[in-house]
Amino acid sequence: MSVIATRTRQIRNWVRLVLGVGLLGAGAATVAITFAPNLALTLPLMVAMGTGMGLFFIGQSTLVQRRVPDRLVGRVFAAVDAVGSCAFILGTAASAVIIDGLGVRGSYAISGLLLVLAASSVARLGQASSRRRRITRADVRVGPTSARQPPVDTAA
Repeated sequence: MSVIATRTRQIRNWVRLVLGVGLLGAGAATVAITFAPNLALTLPLMVAMGTGMGLFFIGQSTLVQRRVPDRLVGRVFAAVDAVGSCAFILGTAASAVIIDGLGVRGSYAISGLLLVLAASSVARLGQASSRRRRITRADVRVGPTSARQPPVDTAA
């Protein structure tokens, strides 16, 4: 039983690691694109950004498949896709405003910083879940529950 629990914990840590590294890598590459002087340096940074996002999507899919009951996986993936599509539409609209105000480089800087911020939130969630108190056998009562007490008459 402890082998299964250890393996489950390792998978959870692996998924968190893949999510965090993917977002951090994509964010760092996106911020670096802001300072790229020419196309020859921009293209490898875009490959790095795509690789980071690919890692993120692998972790996201693994997380959904591991945490959601089999009968609901299709619905959850549909919801994740719908939220992602809405975020894409809102991001496109916001980027038009940002590009008007700050230019293309400014929009890359903001996008990269948001990705790095998302990576730090994944790291904080991992720390919070590892600090969560685990339930032990001592916490579980074994045996009959306390007998039901008759109601107290307070009218007297």
